[in-house]
Amino acid sequence: MITTKHENKHIKAAVWNLKKLPAVFDPIKGKSLARKRQISRHIPEVAACKTCLYIGAKPERIELVDMLYGMGLDIDVLEVFEPNVKALKELNKKWKIFRDIFQGDVRDLPEPLLGKGTWPDYDVIIFWHGPEHLNKEEIPGVLKELETGARCFVILGCPWGDFPQDTTDGNIHEAHLCSLTPGFFENLGYSCHTIKKIHKRGSNIVAWKRIGHEKK
Repeated sequence: MITTKHENKHIKAAVWNLKKLPAVFDPIKGKSLARKRQISRHIPEVAACKTCLYIGAKPERIELVDMLYGMGLDIDVLEVFEPNVKALKELNKKWKIFRDIFQGDVRDLPEPLLGKGTWPDYDVIIFWHGPEHLNKEEIPGVLKELETGARCFVILGCPWGDFPQDTTDGNIHEAHLCSLTPGFFENLGYSCHTIKKIHKRGSNIVAWKRIGHEKK
């Protein structure tokens, strides 16, 4: 059962009370609110977390970040595409939303991230709309590594079903390489919730695993 206290804290952040943030942080508010509520209703403990690694941000769309920032989390970003990293750093000079921004591939985590502190270093790691950009056979190994870096939760978001997408604006990492369903993540020990219908635009899988690492 979700407590009113947890639910209210999530929804307060999810209704964009942070009006100082530019639209880039949440340009699709209707769709984004439904996805935020997936987290608020099923993983309310995120509101008590202090640190977050957000994987897969691009400057024109950084979903969930306004909610996480509103909760008071310190947010680091990992992004693979160099032009996105440069643009995020420029954006962050003004808005100071992110604590640190790293360039690297989730399949081969960069040394500046791994060497930043004692690993695990984050209460929650969010790989948001990134799993579909990997080959399906790569995902279990990637998640296993992320699970070693999170003290409390690994949270994933991705389309539910088949959503073909090619390279975009010279970014080969934008291509969708696999089609995913809740059963795939459940077989890896994750709990799941979906919105909308499979193969329909706007559908979303949220998958999460509770981790038991203690801070060293």
